[in-house]
Amino acid sequence: MMLVATGTDADTKLVHVATSICDKENTDNYSWFYLMMKNNVDMAEVLNSPKTTLFTDKHKSHEPAITLHAPNTVWRWCLRHHIKALPEAPGQTVTHWLYHAARAPTRTKFMDTKVKPTKPKAYAALLDPNKPHELVKWTHHAGPTDTAIGGVVSSNAAEQNMAMVGLQGRKLPPYNMAQHILGKTASQMAERAELVNSASQRFTPFATKEFEAQRAKSGNLHSSATGNGNFTVRKLGSNYGNRVGLEFGTDGVVTRMTCTCGY
Repeated sequence: MMLVATGTDADTKLVHVATSICDKENTDNYSWFYLMMKNNVDMAEVLNSPKTTLFTDKHKSHEPAITLHAPNTVWRWCLRHHIKALPEAPGQTVTHWLYHAARAPTRTKFMDTKVKPTKPKAYAALLDPNKPHELVKWTHHAGPTDTAIGGVVSSNAAEQNMAMVGLQGRKLPPYNMAQHILGKTASQMAERAELVNSASQRFTPFATKEFEAQRAKSGNLHSSATGNGNFTVRKLGSNYGNRVGLEFGTDGVVTRMTCTCGY
């Protein structure tokens, strides 16, 4: 099980924050994940701020962890996952209506939806009188007006980070998966260092929107672990390459990257 945290920067670009490999998805592992992120002073400030909006899948095990470790943040659901959890499949047309309803600025416009005639079970679940607080989690009209993201989000941004690891990598045993992720990270950090013409730079998360572009640029690179957090990254068919070193803090987070540009 991979737990991934993704953020949005001031330029509305998605940036990778943290990745963890756990045995299963439960409150204990979510709590540990938050504690590891809060070991970083900047992330602790973000997770303690009422100006921070968290978007998550609709997982019951996640709620206690957020309440405990990020109680001041605004918490909202990923709309796509919320729709998938409905008691009957809404279909393409009703899903389209639901997105419009979720973005409606007023309750009157929100109620003007055509879900009930065709999907009464889904309609009843969406407007469950016993769960009025749930509208706050996924609709614009019921949500806080001063959140960092006033509307709704249609997909889990963290899934783009998971896609970078690839299906084969996610099938590996935990230790090998960690090595696989480190290898991917080393390749991309080496490419980033080369692009900015720097032989040594501090690790900076980059936008997940640029993952495909980065992979295209580094598609002809091959990385191999040499031990102790060191990797060799070279162009395919070349005997010359970069020696990439990753330094880790006591919490297991990459704190510094060194790179010798040999090509």
